[in-house]
Amino acid sequence: MSEINLPVKWQESLELPYEGLYFVAVRYSSGFGTYDFAVWNGEEWELELPGEVVGWVDISEVLSLIKADWPQGDKHVSEEFMKLYEARKRDK
Repeated sequence: MSEINLPVKWQESLELPYEGLYFVAVRYSSGFGTYDFAVWNGEEWELELPGEVVGWVDISEVLSLIKADWPQGDKHVSEEFMKLYEARKRDK
């Protein structure tokens, strides 16, 4: 896998625009920190382990930084779905 460093503009306020999924930097009471994906439910972060979210980025911003193709081994599912979708569209 190639190494790529993507710039992230961290937001540090608790004034989140809306409920949803975010990419977050979490600081634990042990002093360690990690990156994770977490849901903001409008009132608090839904974290698996107790910690403090010290920065967040809207997930759409993270996804705009990458161009990820779908895993090759699963593409047959997408291809079958597209065939079915096109057939149903034609039949309408």
